[in-house]
Amino acid sequence: KRNTLFLNEKGRFIDRTTLINFENDFLLIGNADKEKRLLRWINKYIIMEEIQTKDVSEKFVLVEFIGSQAESFLTLLLGKEINSFDFTTVRRFDIDGFTFHFFVNQENNGMKIFKALINKEKCVDFVEYLFSIKSVFDLQVIGNYAFDTFRIENAIPVYPNEINDSTNPHETNLINEVSFKKGCYIGQEVIARLDTYDKVQRKLLKVNFGTHIGSKEMLMVFDEDGNQVGEITSLSNSELLQEQIGLILVRRKALENSNSFFVENGKTKINIDVSESSDRK
Repeated sequence: KRNTLFLNEKGRFIDRTTLINFENDFLLIGNADKEKRLLRWINKYIIMEEIQTKDVSEKFVLVEFIGSQAESFLTLLLGKEINSFDFTTVRRFDIDGFTFHFFVNQENNGMKIFKALINKEKCVDFVEYLFSIKSVFDLQVIGNYAFDTFRIENAIPVYPNEINDSTNPHETNLINEVSFKKGCYIGQEVIARLDTYDKVQRKLLKVNFGTHIGSKEMLMVFDEDGNQVGEITSLSNSELLQEQIGLILVRRKALENSNSFFVENGKTKINIDVSESSDRK
């Protein structure tokens, strides 16, 4: 198993994926995308090779386990084998009538996300089974809004907010998933040049807002002099912090000159302080 980034000729994202090597084929897990950009991109470069591609997104469901109790809870499901997993391991489990493949991904801040890939027809029964064995653990099924808050709190980029055809791995803190030892791949020259000559223009940062700023749509980030230096890519309400939080893409040059920025919501100017952001450097 390996995290794999697909980039275009300009070094910008097609998708962020997880590649799983099964015995007779490969499974590529990307982001939900109705336009099927990744599949079309791969098929575009299959010319003479004996390779067949198939969209199986309607066949499987990916169940993710996140939070401080996740690893401990999974000992109930998988036993001591959970302790032997590394970030390249994929294992098949057959437990109480459920067959699934299990693996672990790690975000750049060290956060582990445990994942079970299971047949879609079995998913509801599987979730009910998890609740039947939860014991003392506070197991909950969360919706998109709660997950969005979690990933913003942990500065995790997603498609299409931060992973899209206007961003690259350097800007979104995903350069650790790029191999600089690998042979030729699409976008390699651009990525290598950005790294070698320190030409990365923007940085993804997590920020807290002292007040409610509403929707992120068309909210640009300005420096103290009123120059546009970035944009808000994600926004959510954090119950933990009791305030709105967000992710911003801001020019590195602006970060070198100031800690203070602001957004405008109508006629209201809302200050942003990035001085304590752990992702600033």
